[in-house]
Amino acid sequence: MFDQCVRAIIDIEPVLDFETQQQKTDRDGAAKWRLQLLYKAPTARKPEVVEVGFATPDRPNPGPTDRPVFAGLIARHWENTNDYGTSSGIALSADTVTFRSPPSAAREAAAA
Repeated sequence: MFDQCVRAIIDIEPVLDFETQQQKTDRDGAAKWRLQLLYKAPTARKPEVVEVGFATPDRPNPGPTDRPVFAGLIARHWENTNDYGTSSGIALSADTVTFRSPPSAAREAAAA
């Protein structure tokens, strides 16, 4: 359901270590990436930007109309308390993210 609510891919950027500015990797050595999406929930009034973290050896290069397909999508609640107060949110991550092209208009018309 989540991937059906994606309106557009905004960007894919590397996840960098704060101190070294080097790209982080997972346990298997695959590079970590942050996928930024324009997402609109079915009951929402307006879309919002969400980020999904994932790891893959090479930077994905989806086309402008491609849509992400998530496997193993997980939402984790986080909370941080510091001198400025408490903040919290949801962090999204996926085991894998692949990209598919939308069906062509001819295929959609034939399916109707």
